[in-house]
Amino acid sequence: MGHAVAERWRRWGLALGLNAIVLAAAGAHAATLPRDLAFDILRKGEVIGWHTTRFSEDGDRLNVAIEIRIKVTFAGIAVFRYEQDSHEVWRGGRLVALDSRTNDDGDKASVTARADGDRLRIEGQAGRIFLPGDAIPTSYWNHALVDATTKIDTERGTAVDLVVAPPQPDTVELDGKPTAALRYDVTGKFAMTWWYLPDGEWAKLEFRGKDGAPITYVRRPAAPAGSR
Repeated sequence: MGHAVAERWRRWGLALGLNAIVLAAAGAHAATLPRDLAFDILRKGEVIGWHTTRFSEDGDRLNVAIEIRIKVTFAGIAVFRYEQDSHEVWRGGRLVALDSRTNDDGDKASVTARADGDRLRIEGQAGRIFLPGDAIPTSYWNHALVDATTKIDTERGTAVDLVVAPPQPDTVELDGKPTAALRYDVTGKFAMTWWYLPDGEWAKLEFRGKDGAPITYVRRPAAPAGSR
């Protein structure tokens, strides 16, 4: 390994260490809440929906409210709809509750999870299962997902096999400006790419839909509660 490559890995390691500190603070009772996040969802460059993540505190708990809405139309007629509403509760950097409802073009599913000692008790597509207490939902806002040994599919309530490659330095466009970010290529059950800012904040997501068309999450200013 050459010196230049080793130096890049050293810098990435420092960035990841900083991310871990930031996410630990977000999971605990932090003086400053994580910033609300909002994304337009684009298919072939056309906006087809949105994904919002909003944060609030309740004592030592961090509440996370997630809303996803997608509608694909053809000749003015809706040919596909996807909706998900999810609520997470975190305490001390760990998930203590999750409630998720999904409507995947008429196929409805629900997931609930509750802390149960050092485990998570989950009710979902596979019935009741138990996963490790440090499992992380695939809601993407939490940078800890990158290194999580167990990742929870928030639509099905099962552990999902995702392999996350080491980060690569990249840029994303935020507020019309190129911004430094780390890119993570993901393989396994789903092939995706995640981007996070150096402080661990989620910045972008990209994958291919069932028809092979590229789907891209593009950040925009968060909308007020109760609106897009």
